[in-house]
Amino acid sequence: MLNITESDTSKVWFTSDLHLDHQGPKGGTPLWESRGYESPEDMTLNIIDTCNQFVRPNDILFMLGDLCLNSNPLNIDRYLSRLKCQNFWCLFGNHNNPHEKLIYRPGRDKLLAPGVKANWVYPVTYKNMTYLGHYHEVSVNGQMIVLSHYAYQVWYESHHGSWCLCGHSHGSLATTRPESDYGKILDVGWDLFKKPLSFQEIKDIMDKKPVQKVDHH
Repeated sequence: MLNITESDTSKVWFTSDLHLDHQGPKGGTPLWESRGYESPEDMTLNIIDTCNQFVRPNDILFMLGDLCLNSNPLNIDRYLSRLKCQNFWCLFGNHNNPHEKLIYRPGRDKLLAPGVKANWVYPVTYKNMTYLGHYHEVSVNGQMIVLSHYAYQVWYESHHGSWCLCGHSHGSLATTRPESDYGKILDVGWDLFKKPLSFQEIKDIMDKKPVQKVDHH
């Protein structure tokens, strides 16, 4: 588990479901259009530039899945170069190409200890992007946080006030919205907030949410 204490030179931010380059769906309203953009590229560059407005190079930005869709490795390199944050920590979601191919690129095993299989070991760093796998736990300023692309009904230490930060639902799941009193769980996705959320912004939301004990705990 990562233990992070914020400082004047390093703050912690969270977001999810950027969907850079996403063009589809076919036969429906494209995501970039529903977000109010002129094209997938317009959406992609605006999202990166918005992140740069808030997240400084030494800050930490957690991205909880679905970084891009309909993209390619060359574009991923372009976007990582444009992103100022040098601590871009990501989870896998349900749309994992092409960055999954970069993480599992040929020769990655040379970075690992002898006998260790590449597909099972995290963290893995590519340029300024570090992948933490499909699930991660982190403590920020002493607050226990579970990170996942998907929402949970219960999560580690949820009955003791830990948080669950997730994405995937693009704001459509009532129990993970900021106004929900289901428990200390929050969808931090781009479609809800149109920006990365700072730890303090999330704390302000979570302070209004009750601790829910929904099972035998």
